[in-house]
Amino acid sequence: MNFVHVYERTVMHTVVPAAGAATVGRFVDAEGTAELLRRDGIVIPASSNATAPAWARRPIPAALAASVV
Repeated sequence: MNFVHVYERTVMHTVVPAAGAATVGRFVDAEGTAELLRRDGIVIPASSNATAPAWARRPIPAALAASVV
């Protein structure tokens, strides 16, 4: 299964194996992701959300935000 969760300031992509089979890849936490981006010279500007279309900048509904851990 493939999930994409879109939050106000975060997009999280998750792949969940649906069967008992070999998986590809490994878990990478936030610090590891930052290190991979830094190592490869990738910079995400702090103001990148400012240029997003209006629909992408809407806050998430309160009911959904309450369910986010």
